[in-house]
Amino acid sequence: MKIRINGFYLRIIAMITMVIDHLGSAFFDNPMWMRGVGRIAFIVYAFLLAEGYLHVRDDANRVRKHVSVLLILTFASELCYDLMESGLDYKLYMTDQSVMITLLLSYLALIAIDQLKENKFAVAIACILSGVFNYLLNGNFNIVGPWLVIAFYFYLQKYKDYSLIQRMFILSCLFVIYLPVYFWGRAGFCNYAGLSEAIMTHIHWIIFHFVAAFILIFYDGELGYHSKKFSTLYTWFYPLQALIIGLLEIIIV
Repeated sequence: MKIRINGFYLRIIAMITMVIDHLGSAFFDNPMWMRGVGRIAFIVYAFLLAEGYLHVRDDANRVRKHVSVLLILTFASELCYDLMESGLDYKLYMTDQSVMITLLLSYLALIAIDQLKENKFAVAIACILSGVFNYLLNGNFNIVGPWLVIAFYFYLQKYKDYSLIQRMFILSCLFVIYLPVYFWGRAGFCNYAGLSEAIMTHIHWIIFHFVAAFILIFYDGELGYHSKKFSTLYTWFYPLQALIIGLLEIIIV
């Protein structure tokens, strides 16, 4: 029996793994397996963002609508994320940003890439700037967060031509490049001792990146179950779960 994972199942996986990650951070003193599982969430969200743009890129009205929704989500999510991560300690609110800033910058980069596709130099500059802005804004996954979305965008345009083994090889190579740069940025760049230490202390994160790659190779390109209610739930799930967890932390902890 052939394993097939459609867009609906990927959305469920993204939501569940994200909640596991945030619960681990909020209530269970960051157990490695829960934080590791959470790495799957961003990867799947990044993948789905690229896939979504691929389907609407030729419709300017839908692209504008998506950007508007992402802008609203970014502001709403930031407030909820700050509450979840820092509670009522407002001084910490600017030290780390929600993943929605990273996803918004990634989406804007995809738009720029499509608009500038005839000029490869301009495309490269747009890619670089998306990562730099994410890093300067303290976005999730520092400089490489938007680059992962961009890489998925190009991968998704050709993945149906590849076998499962080829897909796994390509995605594995992507993470082999992506992860060291991420940990290097996490260590502050130019700090090679810090880079080595960051990699060694986050082996569980690395393992779950390849688990995510294994999940993604079975994506069949189909939307799967869809309804307006589920679409609304998926769209607003990030800020809602962050708000609920943040409020529970204040009440319980």
